[in-house]
Amino acid sequence: MANINDISKLAGVSKSTVSRYLNNGSISKNTAKKIKKVVDELNYIPNTFARSLKAANSNSIATIIPNFIGFSKNISLNAIDAFLKTKSYKLFISNSNDNMKEEIKLIYSIANQKVDGIILFASQVTDEHYKAINDVKVPFIVIGQELDGIHCIVHNDYKAGKLIGEYILNSGHKNISYFGVGDYDKSIKSRYLGLMSVLKKDKTIKVNYHTVGFDVYSAYNILINTYKKNKSTYYVAATDNIAFGIIKGLKKLNLDIPKDVSVSGFGDYDMSMIFNPALTTISFPYSDIGTMSAKMLLDMINGIDIPKKMVLDCELKIRNSTRRLCT
Repeated sequence: MANINDISKLAGVSKSTVSRYLNNGSISKNTAKKIKKVVDELNYIPNTFARSLKAANSNSIATIIPNFIGFSKNISLNAIDAFLKTKSYKLFISNSNDNMKEEIKLIYSIANQKVDGIILFASQVTDEHYKAINDVKVPFIVIGQELDGIHCIVHNDYKAGKLIGEYILNSGHKNISYFGVGDYDKSIKSRYLGLMSVLKKDKTIKVNYHTVGFDVYSAYNILINTYKKNKSTYYVAATDNIAFGIIKGLKKLNLDIPKDVSVSGFGDYDMSMIFNPALTTISFPYSDIGTMSAKMLLDMINGIDIPKKMVLDCELKIRNSTRRLCT
């Protein structure tokens, strides 16, 4: 494998001149042209890791994700990677496998690997998260959860819940079931709080709350076991994935959607539009949240002041899985 010594000899220049060329330093156009010709002939690839050991920055960003499952996360990761490439940064991804202790360990271990910054896709936050983020002294952005005093970027989940609530209120449904995942996920809890802030205006509306997992089959099983007791006319799912499980269960019970039961979710995944029936849901800007998180992090690295929290908007998409009971 070619090295700087080889380039120096073939180009007829000093090693320090080659080094300046490789690090975008100041050299004459003729000298740069000679070195480039040799670099191309040798197919020389600079060792960016070794160079980063001497440089102030490594030009690398790490992301910590809870798992590799999920449409929204993949869209955001693609946007992060695309933006970082325009700035000559590399992206590394670490997976905690939904293990909070592992997630905390990753924060410390990644910070020790000379990355310039870290983006955490958070499903929940604990006191240990606060301590780790403050301990590592590395530019840090949290996606999806609000942390007091920590830079974060989130969807407007409370507004999202209100939009669904207003749609239900104007549709005449009185018996509602909500499938959530528990209070540990603050963003999803905000959706429920936004929903209830609207529905509580009508004292005749009843809301049945069910705790499920994020997967399709958890929602499916809970629906099968509770439908006959509740017989709700409208099901609100905390995510589109949960909504798919609800619809699967309703179809198993030979119920028509939306003639017999309406179902809506939050997320607007690719599958949501082509699912049968197409799902009424809240659309979140997953690509934007990825791009903005990467931009905010690079601004932090470069010493530019950024807001502690950025909230991105959402939109209600009314499709074929819901209907109004009144006009």
